[in-house]
Amino acid sequence: MLLYIGIAIWPLYIQYLYKYRPLKIGNNRLKDNKYLVIALFPIFIILAFRNGNMGADTGTYVLNFLYMIDTPLELAIKFSRMEVGYLTFVKLLTYITHSGLIYQVICISFMIFCMYIFLRQFELEDALLYIYFYCTLGIFFFMFTGTRQCLAMSICLFSYQFLVRKKYFKFLMCILLAFFFHRSSVLFLSILFIYNRKISKVNVLVYSILTIIVGKYLNIIQQWFNDKLEYNYGIESTGNGLIFFIILLLFTIFSIVMTYNCNKSLNANKYSRILMNINFITLSLWFLRLYTRIAERPSYYFMFFSCIFYANALNNIMDVKKRKIYKIIIFILTMLLYVYRLNTNFKELIPYEIYN
Repeated sequence: MLLYIGIAIWPLYIQYLYKYRPLKIGNNRLKDNKYLVIALFPIFIILAFRNGNMGADTGTYVLNFLYMIDTPLELAIKFSRMEVGYLTFVKLLTYITHSGLIYQVICISFMIFCMYIFLRQFELEDALLYIYFYCTLGIFFFMFTGTRQCLAMSICLFSYQFLVRKKYFKFLMCILLAFFFHRSSVLFLSILFIYNRKISKVNVLVYSILTIIVGKYLNIIQQWFNDKLEYNYGIESTGNGLIFFIILLLFTIFSIVMTYNCNKSLNANKYSRILMNINFITLSLWFLRLYTRIAERPSYYFMFFSCIFYANALNNIMDVKKRKIYKIIIFILTMLLYVYRLNTNFKELIPYEIYN
């Protein structure tokens, strides 16, 4: 367990070095992007070199890769439930290597690269704090198992740069590519309708009403998605998720208040407004998660943005003493959640096992 705790705390240590003990090569201080690479590197190692039993579907994806070595792509597409884009991607990798480990390294390299491209658009301190939230709020755990969806999520994350620059064709091409890796990525298109809206009481009320309506007609909506996306998911009753939803709700309220205090408006800062709007989708999906576990996986497409939103709001607290106090409280809360999940939902990840 100490290994995983160290992984989560590592970006906070890098943040400390950046502020108080700058790293240097010779007499030159490292550029901000280098700190980001150093902070992400342990996550890359842990995910890339994990054993097949580290994550529910990890071994299945490796076995599928090995199966694809001698299987014609046309045959795999005909009989597999996996998306054409992913199967094509795997088949191409079999021409490069026959090693399950190298396959895994390439997949994780792509995911970490897309995260790096996403994070370098923000202030380094926000990016480093984001990595801490990325670990403690659960995306890190999901990347142990959901290879196909994580590749699609990574492409969506990469597309953010085009969205904020209003290069909509490139953005849509990215989502189309992601769709051929995991069809659930079509839900990411929802940010087009919300990302640049002004934050107002009316809009928040509309979001809330839409969430309640979706919850009421969830069975019908779920069946429609099953028919259109050729999935076979059903409503899975759930007896948990309330605590995490409350945590996200409190983080959202806290971040909105801190953002307002910093800018004297919720709409003054373009990037804060975009992240805040996307965070409403995260919150809505976790509200739906109270009714069905099916809502959990789609929420991860948007959790990346929630993590950077929380980090940005926390770092923008003007009063230094208050900022330190709030950080300590939030770090303790999220670390307790992280450790709790390691002891319950993700206890199969302990002890960590290297690929063999």
